[in-house]
Amino acid sequence: MLWHRFWGEPKNPTLIFFHGFMGTHGDFKPIIKNLQKDYFCIALDLPGHGFSKSFLPSTACEFDKLILETIEPYTHNDYTLIGYSMGGRIALKLLKNLKPNALALISAKIFPLTIQEQKKRSEKDHIQSLEMQDLPFLNFLTNWYNLPLFKTLDKKQKLLRQMIEERQQQSPQALSHILKLVSPASYSVNRQVLHELQCPLLYCAGIEDEKYYRQIQEIKDQKKDLWLAAFSGASHALHLERANDFAQTLKQFNRYYYDRLETTSPF
Repeated sequence: MLWHRFWGEPKNPTLIFFHGFMGTHGDFKPIIKNLQKDYFCIALDLPGHGFSKSFLPSTACEFDKLILETIEPYTHNDYTLIGYSMGGRIALKLLKNLKPNALALISAKIFPLTIQEQKKRSEKDHIQSLEMQDLPFLNFLTNWYNLPLFKTLDKKQKLLRQMIEERQQQSPQALSHILKLVSPASYSVNRQVLHELQCPLLYCAGIEDEKYYRQIQEIKDQKKDLWLAAFSGASHALHLERANDFAQTLKQFNRYYYDRLETTSPF
């Protein structure tokens, strides 16, 4: 089983957290601090990350199996699945095996790439995987967080330094392997995923993250049981930039859902 940790009382509704690329379970600690009184929270280190860095599956199927086996004991009662960026894609991909009561996605790519986009992304990930191993890791991290996706971090230097310091503890070789294994070029869902989604969806994006904020309209067109939350002053890493606000949004989303569950059919 992958390394994981839990907080709160098991009798409460469960929240299961999937972090993003180069992150760990620790990214969710500020959020969980606000939620653990009302929820049973589980956060894991995904394969190749954090305390699970020695888990390096050779196929996407093995990658999925490791995650499913780890969270299986916590999926027998009501639970919400929360995924950030890569973790959001993973959550969507695993829906064929899971039946959460609700799904929350943060800055997550929902729709598959076109064939042309797949080719470009595959080439980009190949280059980045080589840079991750060849460059001093600090240089790679500095370049990564200078990407337009993270542009609001430039005004939050304390948070940015903390993120880089934590990610320097990772294994560049393990991360390079995972980057190629679960790249959006090959690891994605079909375009009908929202039509097929049987539970309510919370989708969150930073307004300054233009790429993912633009998904909102397309999501609106495909999903009825939907909550949308746009966070000002934040870009891709909004769960770190606006941790308290995201925690409150998630709490409101879940309270509404579980309140409805007590009185009538959910949505």
